[in-house]
Amino acid sequence: MIYAIFGCLIIIGFLVYKLYQKQRIDKSELEQYNEEILRAKLAKAMWDKNIEEAKEKVKYEKYKLDECKKDLQSALDTYKDIAETRLKEINTQIEEQRQKRQEDLDKVIESK
Repeated sequence: MIYAIFGCLIIIGFLVYKLYQKQRIDKSELEQYNEEILRAKLAKAMWDKNIEEAKEKVKYEKYKLDECKKDLQSALDTYKDIAETRLKEINTQIEEQRQKRQEDLDKVIESK
């Protein structure tokens, strides 16, 4: 009977030891799993931050592009106005010279 009790204690001790090992393994796996979750959360946060930075950069570059478009349109309008003014001046000079030559030609014809 003592051997049976002693055998039961050994079996109970062995089972307690195995249960303790299982809990240690489960705790280690849980810690590893938690670390992986934390790494994944950190990676997502970094990704989100990079996306936000990229969005801000795109917004800034779009703003700069819009400003360049405005400047270009303003320069284009200015040069268009200058060209129109110069064309009017040239047309005026041509018309004045045509009239002067016509008058000179009329004088020559009258004098003959």
